[in-house]
Amino acid sequence: MTDGFAAERVIDGWIDFYNTERPHSFFDGQTPAEAYGAT
Repeated sequence: MTDGFAAERVIDGWIDFYNTERPHSFFDGQTPAEAYGAT
């Protein structure tokens, strides 16, 4: 990463993945977005 903006893009992408694509055992295999009705 060459600058703070690049780091921010990487972190934002990871957060998006974590909340919209990655299943969580706490939510019985749903993503947080599915569990909270966002999708």
